[in-house]
Amino acid sequence: MLIYVWNLSPNVSEDNFRQTFEAFGQVSLAIISSTSLKDRDNGQLRRFAFVEMSDQTEAQAAIKNLNRKALLGRQMILYGSPEN
Repeated sequence: MLIYVWNLSPNVSEDNFRQTFEAFGQVSLAIISSTSLKDRDNGQLRRFAFVEMSDQTEAQAAIKNLNRKALLGRQMILYGSPEN
């Protein structure tokens, strides 16, 4: 399952990002975008990332437990997309 993570803190490294999701299972891919998007409402820069977890149950647990949780001072927003 591919998980899209929005509103990521600029202080998050690939290592602590991956470790956050590995607490819920095996992570096959964890990528933080090098591009930031500007929030249209407040102009603040927002980072985004993608995580892939092969086990659907583990991915759902990660989404359930991490959505709207702060990681290094910023509340992450997670969306899951089942694999085709």
